[in-house]
This record gives sequence, C-alpha cells and structure tokens, in this order.
Amino acid sequence: MTACRYMKRLLWNTLPALLALMLLATGCFEDKKVTTNNVVSVQITAFKMESKNLPELGKTFFSIDHRSGRIYNAVPLPYKSSFDTVKLTLSVYGKNNIKVLVGGEERTSFGTDSIKLAGWEKGMEIVVSDKDSTMTKRYRVEINRYEFDPETFVWERADALGFPDMSGVAQVDYFPSFQADNEGRYLCYKGDRTDVYSVSYPNRNTPIVLEPAEGLLHAKDVVYIEGSDADYRYALINEAQNGSAEKLTLSLSAWKQFGESAALSVEVKDPSLYKLIGGFIKPGERYPSAAVILRQKGSLYFGLASVVNGNAITIKRGEPVPQAFPMESYGRLLRTQANYPLLLVAGGKTMQGTYVAGVWSTTTGLDWLCLDRPQEQALPVMEGQPLFLYDSEADSYYYIAGNKMLSSKDAVIWHEMNRELALPEGDFREGGRFAPVGWIAPGHRMWLLGGKTSQGEWKQEVWRGFPKIYAQP
Repeated sequence: MTACRYMKRLLWNTLPALLALMLLATGCFEDKKVTTNNVVSVQITAFKMESKNLPELGKTFFSIDHRSGRIYNAVPLPYKSSFDTVKLTLSVYGKNNIKVLVGGEERTSFGTDSIKLAGWEKGMEIVVSDKDSTMTKRYRVEINRYEFDPETFVWERADALGFPDMSGVAQVDYFPSFQADNEGRYLCYKGDRTDVYSVSYPNRNTPIVLEPAEGLLHAKDVVYIEGSDADYRYALINEAQNGSAEKLTLSLSAWKQFGESAALSVEVKDPSLYKLIGGFIKPGERYPSAAVILRQKGSLYFGLASVVNGNAITIKRGEPVPQAFPMESYGRLLRTQANYPLLLVAGGKTMQGTYVAGVWSTTTGLDWLCLDRPQEQALPVMEGQPLFLYDSEADSYYYIAGNKMLSSKDAVIWHEMNRELALPEGDFREGGRFAPVGWIAPGHRMWLLGGKTSQGEWKQEVWRGFPKIYAQP
C-alpha cells in the first residue's frame, strides 16, 4: 500500500471522530442555564445537650442512627444522672419544623434555646418535618446512665456453714445452677475420690450452707448441667476404671432438685474417651451433651458425647486438638448467646505442661475457636487455675488469677483492674489467691469461695462483693 493511499484511508477513518469532537467542544461553550433542584431532608445531622446541673452532659457525644431513628450516647452518664432543664442544640437541613416530645407531650423552648425535659426517663422523641409537612421523621432519644462502677468492688466476708475439710484436696470445681439463682455444686477432688457438696445461699442476710451430696469413686472429670426440664439436673461423670486412665466410662445420672435421685442412668464405655471438658443442652433437646477429648492412635481429637432418647450415648469425633489448647487447670464458663449454649475455657496448662492465657470457645464441642487478641491487651500467663466468670446483666467477663483481676466485654480485649479497688483484702491483693471458685448472682453480686494461698494453704472462707454505686460516698 502506498503512502498516499494509506493517508487517505487514515483521514477517512478519523474524520467522523473529529467532527463529533468539534460539535462537542462547541456545545461546551454555549451559554446554557443549569437548573438545580432544592434538596429536602428531615434528618438530624448533629445533636447536643448541655445542663448547668450536669456538666458531663455537655461533654457527652450522641450518635445518630438514621436508619432506626435512634439518638443515643454510647458512653453512659454517671449513676442516677438527673437534669430538668437543658440547652438543646440540633442541626437540620433548611427551615424544618422541630417538635420535642417527652412522654408523648410536646415541650416548647424558652429563654436562650432552653427546654424543660423533666420526666425524660418516660421516653423522649424528636419529630422533624419539612415546611409543607409532606415529609416527617421521628427520632427516639436514649440517654444511657451507669448503674454501677465496673472498676470498683465493695467486699465483705460472708458466713458459711458446713465448709468441708480440705485435707488431701488436689483440685476443686464449682457448677452454679441456672434454674435457681442461689444453688450450686462444689466438688473436691481427692485422688481417686471426689466429694460433692450442695451449696445454697437463700439471701444476703443468711449464711451459705454446704452439705454433702454425693461421693464419687474414680471420677476423673465431673460436669453438672441442667436439663430444659427445670425439675432435672444432670451429672456427667468421666470415670477411670480400675484406676486406669486408658479405659474410661462416661456415665450420665439425673438428680431431681440437685439431690433426689431420678430413675435415669446411662453409660458408655469407650477406651478412646480421654477427657470431659464441659456439658450443655442443645436448643430443643432435653438431654445433655458433653464436649470431650478423644485419644485415638496416639492423637487427640475434640469430640461430642450426646445422650439419645435418655437411654444411649453416642460419641462423634471432631477436629484435632491444637497443642496450645489447655488440658487442665483452666477456667470453664457456660453461658447462652443468641439462645444457644456457648462453652468457653480460659488459661490453664497444655498437654506439654505449659501455662497459656488464651480463651477458647465452642457451640458444638467438635471444634474450638481461639479468640484472637492484641498482645498488649491479652490475658496474663499465670500459674494455677483461674476463675472465669460472666455477668449477664452487665454483659461483662471477669478473670481472676493470683492477685490479678481483669474484665472484658468480648473475652478478646482485656483490661487489668486496680487490685486495690477490685479484689478483696488480704492475700487476694498480696501474694494472690489461687483456684478459688465463684459465681455471679443477680444484681451483679460476685461470690468467691475458698482457694489456695501462694503457700498452698486452702482457705475456708467466702467473700461477697458488689460493684460500687457511683452515688455511694
């Protein structure tokens, strides 16, 4: 192809594009009027309240959730914060109409943007509408206040009757009742024998009573768990046969009201059954299941032992057990999350004898998740068995090990509390108290029972603590 013919074809192919570009450029310089629509919105973009009677109110940030129509302060105000008159500052688009409703009644402003909000505890709403009242949006204002100081506990010694002789006790455990707020089971492991005591504490003004309940022989691990039927509580017993840890039996027995024996006893003999971690009841089922560890061909696996129809136990193998998973001396916790049982363990000692500080959780028993945490906000590695508790009313976890007490909202990020403000006096704050058992009763009441000193002495005492109220002197 000659150069001349090539240039003609190139010009022919590019000519339409050049013409279109010229037309577009001409249009860009034409004098045209641009029409814009006025934006109409009834959203609140900022919210602030100030009160001379409550300086903290002016420093409080309020979040605005437009989708749910909710205005709230994520960081609560002090305990029993009170105010009647405030300066209310709202930011909205344009000249919208604003109404403030308290308990369904409209409140009008006076003075310099001041408004009376007496009775706001009954409910407060802000209604925003455009000038034509064609668009309206309602916001519910939630003012959150602290009920207590989560960093400070007030402790007092509680009387106890029937505290057992702790001679020869190697390890202890405790299982609170979920059906009754003032009952539980206290276990003392003594070699090939385990003594079980029922614990009752009717109210704050009466002593805690410990009474012998059962004596179990060759019980390697014991877990108490309640059934969905409030009349029955179950005991899962991992029993070493003839003192051999290689051949184990998982026995299920039912107690009515934690004492009266019921007509139920199911057993399964499985040489692979190595350890019983905890028990729970699946939603919609009456009989319990046990999270276990199986040993098969020299390897360890998570497993689930389930009671079927009250007359059989099936065992299912799950994921391999990681080396970092604790095998003894851990703190165990069972709670409900989204109407489903959540079993957690924290701290403890691995199969290799190394103390760890991780938190593990499971809903199935077949696989366990190690909750990741930033190193600077992790649990400390402590020797001895920790106490792992959960306050359902405050949605807070507590971890007590030695002379340290930590708290967390998610069991991932932990905050170490001031031991002088958080722990009972004496060796709890000094040398440390190891392997205490405890529970949290309604009203954020924390109970601590027994435990060993740093010299290995078991203490026969009970402490009762509650968070300090902000208004308390």
